[in-house]
Amino acid sequence: MMNTKPSEPTVHDLASEDDRQWFLDHRNREYRLREPLPGEVRTVPGRTALVVVRRVHPKARMRLPFYVEWPKPAGEAPEYIAEGFFKHCTSLDPRISEMVGAMREACASAPNQEAARS
Repeated sequence: MMNTKPSEPTVHDLASEDDRQWFLDHRNREYRLREPLPGEVRTVPGRTALVVVRRVHPKARMRLPFYVEWPKPAGEAPEYIAEGFFKHCTSLDPRISEMVGAMREACASAPNQEAARS
């Protein structure tokens, strides 16, 4: 007999759902800067882990973790700060910009299908 019990969501499933809901609640935003969920990224001694999220399409987001040597400021980062961190991360690896373009194309070509989750 096959086990039909649904699997527990992974930390990445939870992060994706959290980001999806955040962008639904902040429809005027394209970027988000947040602390990672527990277990979402590895810890690095002496560094603060952050995640910058880019809404590529209403149904698709890209998350990029990075590390800084200072604590995350309190409160929500404004759009321009989150955008600046995303652009800095993408400047370090041009393949990220290519992935954003590919995600947009895939979402645009399949408007009636559920896009791949971030």
